[in-house]
Amino acid sequence: MSGYCADAREAEVLAYLDGLGIAYERFEHEPAVTMERCAALRELTGAPHCKNLFLTNRNRTEYYLVIMDGAKRFRTADISKQLGASRLSFASDCALRDKLNADAGAITPLALLYDARREVRVAVDEDVLRLERVCVHPMSAASSLRLATADLTCAIESLGYVICHILPQ
Repeated sequence: MSGYCADAREAEVLAYLDGLGIAYERFEHEPAVTMERCAALRELTGAPHCKNLFLTNRNRTEYYLVIMDGAKRFRTADISKQLGASRLSFASDCALRDKLNADAGAITPLALLYDARREVRVAVDEDVLRLERVCVHPMSAASSLRLATADLTCAIESLGYVICHILPQ
């Protein structure tokens, strides 16, 4: 199912999904680096994009990838409490690149492929887990993958992650 990829990271992610036998449909589009732009793509893709937040604690010793419903507001205190982490904030672009080899605006659960030391904790909104299909960027904001939510969680778990379920308000 993979096609031409301008980014070698995207090609690696697609090869990983192909190796797992995960079906997906790839869409090319203008870069969508905000949730507003991602929401506008729903007509093209037929599925909502997840909101992916790369967070860290105050001491920058713990990192979290929070995957939530794109329509929900992010409330630091709410997520911090559910994860048992104090004073979460957005991690720097440098940390994002270092931990997940990803760029701001193209954060994706598929970047966990690049977390060789498995340092990032993964938390997924239970409302996202109830969706039949979701869209995520495959390391590039200029394309999206539509896949079954169960397949996305399978891809994450196949990398050795335990998914923490959260329910942001």
